[in-house]
Amino acid sequence: MSKRDLMDEAAIAANFERLTQHSPMSSSHRPSYTKSLYEAIARDVCLDTHAHLPYLKEVAKGNVLEIGVHCGISTTALLAGVEENGGHVWSIDVHPACRYTHYGHPQWTFYCTWAGEVPQPGLPLDVLFIDGDHSYAAVLNDLQFWGPQVKAGGLILCHDADSASFPGVRTAIEDFCVWHNKPHDLHRGSNGLEVIYW
Repeated sequence: MSKRDLMDEAAIAANFERLTQHSPMSSSHRPSYTKSLYEAIARDVCLDTHAHLPYLKEVAKGNVLEIGVHCGISTTALLAGVEENGGHVWSIDVHPACRYTHYGHPQWTFYCTWAGEVPQPGLPLDVLFIDGDHSYAAVLNDLQFWGPQVKAGGLILCHDADSASFPGVRTAIEDFCVWHNKPHDLHRGSNGLEVIYW
């Protein structure tokens, strides 16, 4: 782990401590906390997923797998959704400190692949949300490995599908959908969210 990664972890852990010092997190976590947090972040137009947060909340139900946690913004929307609609969110990231974004939430399980943790989400998946490594190879690998785990009628969601900074995301989605003959459409704004109908 690099010095920068350790600094990121320390910052995330410190922020977690600050945010949860007077909050209902940990073992006594209450759903109202996630709802309040979701309502606060949904108002922040500067977030790169801002335009898609209501949709993520709306479709989150059943078994949800999130690839890429970072600061937990999309995680918050997905958790707010499963709190209302029922279900569980499993999240995967390479940074161990991401486990603190919603630590103790009864409807959330975190896996750190850097630490060798093997993801074991509930299958089949109802929703797969991909916002991890943005290279063509990584996005295609996530789609090829996890896509077939989505049940018929489920959704695959890919963030940054309309970002000039990550052209590999768009190409991987197009290739995957052609190979599997799956319909898809782009939700514009906030770097784009591709919805693949499984």
